[in-house]
Amino acid sequence: GEVCGLELQDSEWMPLLLWAFSLLHFFLSSLLVFSYCYIKVPLIIFKKEKWIARQLEAKQLWLIQAPTTLAEKWDGIVVPSQSFPRNYWDKQVKRRVCKQWEGSCCNETVWGKLGIATGSPFSHSTKWDHIRHTLLSIVDVRYYVWACGVVLTNMPILYHIFYCFSSFVGLHWNSFFFSLHLLDLVLSFKLLKTVISSVLHNGKQLAMTVLMTCVVIYIYTVIAFNFFRSFYRQATPEGEVNNCNSMARCFIYHIDQGLRSGGGIGNVWCVCEMFMCVCTSPHQRTCCSRL
Repeated sequence: GEVCGLELQDSEWMPLLLWAFSLLHFFLSSLLVFSYCYIKVPLIIFKKEKWIARQLEAKQLWLIQAPTTLAEKWDGIVVPSQSFPRNYWDKQVKRRVCKQWEGSCCNETVWGKLGIATGSPFSHSTKWDHIRHTLLSIVDVRYYVWACGVVLTNMPILYHIFYCFSSFVGLHWNSFFFSLHLLDLVLSFKLLKTVISSVLHNGKQLAMTVLMTCVVIYIYTVIAFNFFRSFYRQATPEGEVNNCNSMARCFIYHIDQGLRSGGGIGNVWCVCEMFMCVCTSPHQRTCCSRL
């Protein structure tokens, strides 16, 4: 009785203890996200601004050379910004680029692409235009939109946000979401990092291999659907079912059984020739016994 009473007492304290640990984990994961963003985000923005400044001076990117990748097009948003560069120490990069075009017929165009105002800030047509210009100069929306895009495409930051979100869902919804935090072991061991990087490094080749496999299986599906459709009949407790009565079902059946079976799709065929069954597997014997 004392043992049973002790077990009952432990079971009463266990939910409260788990909730306390869950709350502590969520608090620590939130603190980790805020500290990481406070320390790492300025460094990320600094490196990005430095790269953009080097591209402006060396390759004249976004001026005479059009961006080719999506990342370069996104970085082109911040070039005309009044706040760029903010974290990078070299504040005169735009002036030096303009000096390279000094005396050229494209000088005004380059100044416009760099966002350098050539007129007076009080030369607006109406009072509201002046107010709008003043507000935009105080809060540089273009720069902050670009910075948010850079931050939200950084994989370590996304990982920490996902880590905190999993902890929040595990605290308020279901504790099984805490099992996702075991993926943190991948970042804790160098050997597991190497395994993941080796898979991701050849990700394109693996994707192309899967695509080629699907194409080959689809070709076999077309042949089976047109000439061997009767071989896919299967006896079930509900009655006889044809697993190749449509192209979609036949293709899925080939992927399911053709890849998983040791001998391929032939292991699940029900081959009947002139009402005589050729049965070499338990599935085929069941099928033929119904026929």
